[in-house]
Amino acid sequence: MKESNPLPTPGGHHRFHLLDALRGLVSVLVVYLHAPAYLNLRAGHDTTLGVDFFFCLSGFVIAFSYERRLALSLTFKQFLRARLIRLYPIYLFGLLEGTISFLLVMVKFPLSIGDVGRLSILFGLQTLILPGFGVWKSHLLFPLNFPAWSMFFELLVNIAFAAAIRKKIASNKALIATYAVSLALMIGLTTQYKGTDVGWGLNAGHLIGGTARVCLSFVAGVLILRYTRANPRKSFSDRISIFASLGIIIALLLILQSPHPVLRTKLFQLLAISSLLPATVYLGSRCHVSKRLAPVCAFLGDISFPLYLIHAPIMVLFDLPAVKALLLRLPSLQPLVVPSVLLIAGTISYFVMTYYDLPVRAFLRRQQSLRSLIFHLPTALTRQGSVSDRSEQGLGQRYRDEAAKHVAML
Repeated sequence: MKESNPLPTPGGHHRFHLLDALRGLVSVLVVYLHAPAYLNLRAGHDTTLGVDFFFCLSGFVIAFSYERRLALSLTFKQFLRARLIRLYPIYLFGLLEGTISFLLVMVKFPLSIGDVGRLSILFGLQTLILPGFGVWKSHLLFPLNFPAWSMFFELLVNIAFAAAIRKKIASNKALIATYAVSLALMIGLTTQYKGTDVGWGLNAGHLIGGTARVCLSFVAGVLILRYTRANPRKSFSDRISIFASLGIIIALLLILQSPHPVLRTKLFQLLAISSLLPATVYLGSRCHVSKRLAPVCAFLGDISFPLYLIHAPIMVLFDLPAVKALLLRLPSLQPLVVPSVLLIAGTISYFVMTYYDLPVRAFLRRQQSLRSLIFHLPTALTRQGSVSDRSEQGLGQRYRDEAAKHVAML
């Protein structure tokens, strides 16, 4: 039986292809979560747990890509810049798209001067990836594009994680303590709310719950990565990977779709976010995907983030009075809503990712590399002093090597 290579330990361009595919699958299911309530397409499933899967996967991937680099040479500023370059272009597109939908559905015209002022402040805050703080009357943390609440909390935990690594206080004991406190808070919050679906609202319970929720799952992902590195094992063989992948997909569908009432209880939700979803991340990281399926999995992983932030404003348009009246009058059209949103949002996501997100990120990385070279140039010249032509050639090569290093760091 053919054996796969051990799990790679350094950060870099390695991809966990099954985890990419799972991320894409969960993004699709989240679209069903946000279907208008009057369509009755959400009954009987608990896709809210998909966000917890994203948080856990993020902890695993961020630790894999950045933990060692942060401990050795990558500065906190460089890390934060890299994360913003990765996330902000799609976030900004989703915000602009969401603002248009918000104006069409949620705002009554004509607007007073006060309304224009409040909307301007709200847009300014959300441009900075900050909550609305009640500037506009809404129960949502991010009224202009409500799924962005999870990105807000993920950025917060990214910042805290990077700071803890740089200050050398992110020991396993500290992470386990954070995990335990977060779980205790989530257990307490489930007594006040219907379940673990907290963080998206604008009140103290949601703010505390969102912090606890992201810390719980993100830290679980980091601990899984550390365990994997401390106990290196070969990835599953091709044959075992096939069965393991199918089992993981079925398990994830059962967790998120909750076909049985027992799977929709608060106790099961707590079990899922604390144990079952982290287990899917760990097992998924050990599965080997064939070369034929790897590009498909990579595509699903790449498109999952834009799909997540772009679909909601499209879905909001189905609350327009004329559209809502049509769907209520013709029930046969209702099952087509989510597939239509997936098709439209998926197509937009692909073009946005290809012709906007990737070029913008590449441009920002080049700019950052150029600024880094300019910053290091005086120091390099001072060290070299008066050099021969041959030394100048060597210095030029050093600049090229430095450029390649800075591009790789981002």
